[in-house]
Amino acid sequence: MRFNQLPNDGYISDILSKDLFDNLLKEVLECEHTEPTFFTDIDTEGTTSKYKVSEKNINDLSAFLNSYIKEYDREYGYLKTIKVLTENGTLVFQQPWYNVQQPHNYLPCHYHDGIISYTIWLQLPSKSKFTFVYNTVTGKTNTYDINLTSNNVGEFIIFPSTLNHVVYQYPSDNLNKSRISLSGNILLEG
Repeated sequence: MRFNQLPNDGYISDILSKDLFDNLLKEVLECEHTEPTFFTDIDTEGTTSKYKVSEKNINDLSAFLNSYIKEYDREYGYLKTIKVLTENGTLVFQQPWYNVQQPHNYLPCHYHDGIISYTIWLQLPSKSKFTFVYNTVTGKTNTYDINLTSNNVGEFIIFPSTLNHVVYQYPSDNLNKSRISLSGNILLEG
């Protein structure tokens, strides 16, 4: 008897460099108590404050993540499966954003624009959850939970942009401490 797993795309995870982490966290903490500056197409009004990442941090972030994008494609061959252009295009980083959430905040099930997306956790409560939602080969809905604690601060994930995901409310262990993440998309240059 043989058990044969059908292939599927996955996600990769690792830890941000300390300097980049420190720069991103410093920037978002400076803007956390100002008016949000950025909104995505997701109807999340009232659930999450979003702020633009500075140009300098975008450049440092894209330089850091580029090798991970190449490794992602090497492992999953994902970019080769996207057949929307007559030839391969250059990958471009879209404007990333900070998500600043309080215990009652959440992001409903959604997916992103682009080809590849990423999320970086900059500040986390003692318990939190990020969940991927996808269909199995038989059409059933399946979920994959990433249970997060404050020990996951500085970690990031890279995943296909069209992979649905949810960010749930979290227990209010400290009402003064926000859950802060950075998210962004990588697109094909037109």
